[in-house]
Amino acid sequence: MLVRGVEGGWLYAAGDVTGRVATTHQGKYQGRVAGDVVAARFGGDTPGAPTTGDAVPAAGQEPRPWTRYAATADHVASPQVVFTRPEVAAVGHTERTARDAGIDVRVVRYDLANVSGSAVRATDYAGTAQVVVDAAREVVVGATFVGPDAAEMLHAATIAVVGEVPLGRLWHAVPSYPTVSEVWLRFLEEYGL
Repeated sequence: MLVRGVEGGWLYAAGDVTGRVATTHQGKYQGRVAGDVVAARFGGDTPGAPTTGDAVPAAGQEPRPWTRYAATADHVASPQVVFTRPEVAAVGHTERTARDAGIDVRVVRYDLANVSGSAVRATDYAGTAQVVVDAAREVVVGATFVGPDAAEMLHAATIAVVGEVPLGRLWHAVPSYPTVSEVWLRFLEEYGL
């Protein structure tokens, strides 16, 4: 997060001042990215950090997306949780933002009460989940979960979005039985795999 308009391009920022997603977890992520950029630019590469294909951008130049020098997740994979009852958890695109971005989407919704693990969680478990799939590439570009402890399902969705994991590969990610995470298998079945 290079602050523009600073002579020499030397000022970096993380957190709320960036004008990006204002959550603690995104601020920590931005801090890691900014730290890597500063360490690489002013003192050599960070010891032990991966370097393959991660060229340090020149001052004022934008880094390549998904390198350790770019906070790419701020734009396409920022996880959000609203700690209410029920919880609401989301990452990546909604159907609307995906369509606005020109992505040909297919939305798959599933009633979490129909997942076998929900009965273990509570006798009256109620919730819903949906994934937004880029139909051309068959990868998940967004997910939303509403229900008790929905936040606990969010990281798997974040990994799927960030990793651009093909649905055919997700089919082999076997969910533990009986857990609410079985919804991933149901998404794929509903999609038609």
